[in-house]
Formats: sequence, structure tokens, C-alpha cells
Amino acid sequence: MSRTLRQAEPGQRAVLRALGLTVLLIAVAVAGLALLPSSGAGRGHGALHLDRALICLPVGDDPCARSAPVSLPHDRRVPEQGGGPGRIHYRLSFTPDPDWDDTGLLLDRFGDTLFLTLNGQALTPRRDGEGPRWHDRNRPSFFLLSPALLQEGENWLDVTLTADPGTWLHLYPVDVGEARPLYLDWLKAFVYRNGFARMAWAVALLQLAIFAMLSRAAPRELGTRWLPPVMASVAVYTWYWSAPNLVPVPQVTRVLAELCVQASVYFLYRFLRAFVKDYPQSGLAAIHGLLLAEALVLALAWLLFSLDLLFLSHAITVVIALYGLALLLVGPEPWYRGVRLKFFPLFGAALVCGVAQWLIRLLGPVSLAGDPGSVAPLLIFAAIAWAFFDRMIQLQRQTDRLNATLRQQVDEKSRELEETYRELARHAEARVLREERQRIMQDLHDGLGGQLVNTLAYVETSGHEDPVLVAALETALVDMGMMIDGLQNQDDLSLMLAMLRGRLEPMLERHHARFEWQVEGRPELRDRSASVSALRIVQEAITNAVKHSGADVIRVETTARSVTVSDDGRGLAAGQGQGTRRGLGLPGMRRRAEELGLDLVIDSSGAGTRIHLFW
Repeated sequence: MSRTLRQAEPGQRAVLRALGLTVLLIAVAVAGLALLPSSGAGRGHGALHLDRALICLPVGDDPCARSAPVSLPHDRRVPEQGGGPGRIHYRLSFTPDPDWDDTGLLLDRFGDTLFLTLNGQALTPRRDGEGPRWHDRNRPSFFLLSPALLQEGENWLDVTLTADPGTWLHLYPVDVGEARPLYLDWLKAFVYRNGFARMAWAVALLQLAIFAMLSRAAPRELGTRWLPPVMASVAVYTWYWSAPNLVPVPQVTRVLAELCVQASVYFLYRFLRAFVKDYPQSGLAAIHGLLLAEALVLALAWLLFSLDLLFLSHAITVVIALYGLALLLVGPEPWYRGVRLKFFPLFGAALVCGVAQWLIRLLGPVSLAGDPGSVAPLLIFAAIAWAFFDRMIQLQRQTDRLNATLRQQVDEKSRELEETYRELARHAEARVLREERQRIMQDLHDGLGGQLVNTLAYVETSGHEDPVLVAALETALVDMGMMIDGLQNQDDLSLMLAMLRGRLEPMLERHHARFEWQVEGRPELRDRSASVSALRIVQEAITNAVKHSGADVIRVETTARSVTVSDDGRGLAAGQGQGTRRGLGLPGMRRRAEELGLDLVIDSSGAGTRIHLFW
């Protein structure tokens, strides 16, 4: 047990170090985000920047009989216990510049439902009553002020905001000035906040459809089954913050949207566990326990005490995100380095934006140019798209390597098959040749051989025996036998020499001679197909020794690289052994040896003849 703990301790320390580093980086990034330039709507082109207002309390017909000065931005949370919507009334004053061609009014940030009047004249439909309301919390508003509504001197602008219980009422500085520059500022603010949120919502719906199809086609090991719920959660959250439509059940919709933020983080963590190779698999049980405890606390707070504890949900969401992000820093090298480059920067930036948005809502209004929270879904999309694009590139490279390996193997197998086909062709050719040789041997033995035997028998029994004819017939039978032996064993010179001895023994007995064999090695030619021709040279040497030298002993010596035939006869006289037919005798032996690339040495004296064939 202690050994297991000692083995697990380095991994735990690594996770803690990674978690500490992640928290530090996120804190620095959030602090840096707070230092970004604030919203500069209306500044730099002569507009009035109204950052002072009165909070009014109506008495009788006077909407602002009692008031208190405040600085903008200003916010106030609507309590849960009241049960009804909260409302706040601001009054601002300004004196228009007569040099303005057209006067514009820009409300950069406010929340939630807006009702606006100028000098008692309504600029918006009255939407601050009971019942469902339009939610404009994430949308700037621009108004072109008619000259008929403006009066000389001081003008009074009344802003009434209404919000649901548990949400925030807030108003940021208001700008009045030349219409065209303020309109451009409104376009930029709309793109930064509402535009980003709407784009994230549209992309989330598109990604939901794509990942739903991908999760059915891709292997489960990639974790694609967790991506559709990620995108569904993001779609709900971004719709809540981008659509200024009537919300049917404000409280339920708000709680559902806030919980979808946590759901998207949880499902994203499950995706990373499956998609990232060697991603640490510990901690899931602890996260499930934390989520269960959170659900119990939120249910009790909501049902028994009517408390809004969604900040607890946000805190747990940040904890899960930090833990999942920290685990990206723990892993083997060098493969894991690529994971950090792909996932950690983009997911870290998304977490920074989410934490910054949460802190802004928790701690109070901050005049940033845009809402960081609306950028977080786009960063998540970019991280997932980058991950799959990178995986596709890796798979394509692996496919290319496998194809190259397969092509190489196919080429090798093709060469092996070609060699096998050639070998089979050689075997088939050899088989045909063997069959043809067998046919020729059978024809020689049954045809020519039978005729020679019958002729020899006739001559010997006819009473007119001719010794020359008998010798010729015997020689023909020996030659035919040697031809048959050569066809049957043409690749084995040693075996053919042994068969030659058996064929020539009767002839040596008739000439009162005998063989002496001295075998010191098994002769093998480099070209085994030349064995028959080499045997003919040896046969010719033995025949010449028997017929012309009057030898008593014919000695045959063999080594691995030579065959020597010697006798104790009277030697060769001039012209002796030339033979009677072209190609026979000593010239025929020399010609055969030259054609085979063999060396032939003939030594003759009164003590005998020695023919040495070597290679």
C-alpha cells in the first residue's frame, strides 16, 4: 500500500504543480484583460459623455420628485425575495451643441429591459410593465434624435430599466453627439458583443449538426460522442445572451442558461479525456461527487430558502475548467508537447474570457469594449477544429507512410512472385526435359538398343563371326548405354563416372586390362550441365588407352576439381588416337575441353599416357 502511494505521489505533485501554474496564468491573463482600454464610445469626436445621473423616486405625477446623484456605470441586483421584477429610473441632462448636424444618442451598455423618454416624449415602446419583457442586456442601442424633440438649453433624458429577480440592473455612461460617429461606435459595439454572441450561437448549431453526424461515424475512442452535448449547451447559453426576444419563463430560462455553461465545461472535459492520448484519467469520481453536492445545495436553496446560489455553480464550473486545463500540462514528452500547443492556449484563453465575464458580473460593471464571455465559445470551436484538423493531418501522414510501406511490400512480393514464376517455369521446363529425356532413353533402349543386341546375337550365332563387327557392335552398345546414363544423370559427374566404369568393365576384360580407381574427392563442375561433355572426354581417354596402348592397367584419379586418366601402355605414336571420325580422338577431346572452358593436359611417353582434365 505504501509503495502504491509512493508511486502515485509524483503524479499528484505534477497535477498540483500544473494546477498552480494554470491558476497563476489565468489570474495574470484576467488581470491583463482588466487593463485593456475601456469602451470609448463617443470619445474623440466631440460627443458628450454623460457619466453622472440621478436615481429618481416618483412622488405623485413627478417621476423624479426625489433623487440621489450616482456615477455611471452603476448597477443594482434585483433581490430574489421580492418575487416580482425590479425597476430603476435614471435621469440625465445634457445641452446639445448647435453645430451638430444630426444629434445621436448611444446607450453602450444597459440591462435589462429599456424604456427611454426625452423631455417627456417616449423614444421606445413602453416595455417596463408586468409580464414578459424584451431582454436587451447584451445589445447597445442607438437613437437618432429628432430636432422636434430637442429644446434649447438643458434637455432631460429619462432611462427606466426593468429586470427579473436575481438579475442585475445596470447603466453605463451615455453618449450624445454627432450622429454619424456615434452610429459607427454603435456598429462596433454591436459586433463586439451581440454580433460575437450571435455568431457563436450560429456556429454552435452548425457544429451540433456536424458533431452529431461525426459521433456516429468516428470511433468511440476519439470521444466525439461528448461533442454534441458540448455544442448543445453552448447553443443554449449563447442564444440566451444574443437573442433580445421575449423569454417565456425568465427564471427557468436564466437558470438553464447558467447551468449550460457548467455542462459545456464538463462535457468538454470528458472529450479531452477520450481524445487526448495519455490524458490523466484520475479525478472523474471527485468531479461527479462535486456536481452531486452542488445539485443538492442548489435544490435546497431554491426550494426551501428561495436563494439564488448560481454563483456557486459558476465557482464549481471554474474549478472543473481549471482542473481539466491543468491536466493538459501533465503528460509524457515529446508527443504531449504538441497537445499543449494545440489545446492549452485556446482553451486557456476561453477560460480567461469566461472567468473575466463571471468576475464582471460578480464584482460590478467594467467598461470593456466587448463582453469576454461571448468570445469564449468561438475559442472553444477553434480549439476543437484545430484538434480534429491536426488529427486529420496526422492520420493522412500515417496513411501516406502505410501506403509507402504497402507499396514497398507489394513491390517486394511482386519480385518474389516473379522469381517464383520463373522458378516454376524452370521446374516446368526441367520436368518437360526430363520427360523428353525419358522418352529418348526409352526409345534408344527399346529401339536402337534392341536392334544392336539382336544384331550382335545374330553375328555371334551365325557361324560367321567377324571380330571387327562384334567390337563395333559392342562399342555401339557401350556408347548407347553412356548416352542413356548421361541423359538420366547429366548433372552428377561422379555418378556418371561410376556408371561409366560399369559399362567399360566388359571391354577391359576382353582386352585383358583392368581398372584402378583412386577417389580423393567428388568432382563437381561449376556448370553442372557440362558433366556429359566432360564424361565424353574421360570415355574417349579410356577407350584410346584400351584400344591403342596395349595397357594392362588403366588408372582413374578424381579430386574435387580434376579427373586424370593414365595407363601403363606404350604411349602415343605420331598421329595415333586421331580416330576415324571427325570430332573423335585427341582433337575432339581438346575441342570439347575448350568449349567447356576446361583445361586439358596430355602427357605421353614409352611408359604410358596421362590425360589430366581440370578446372
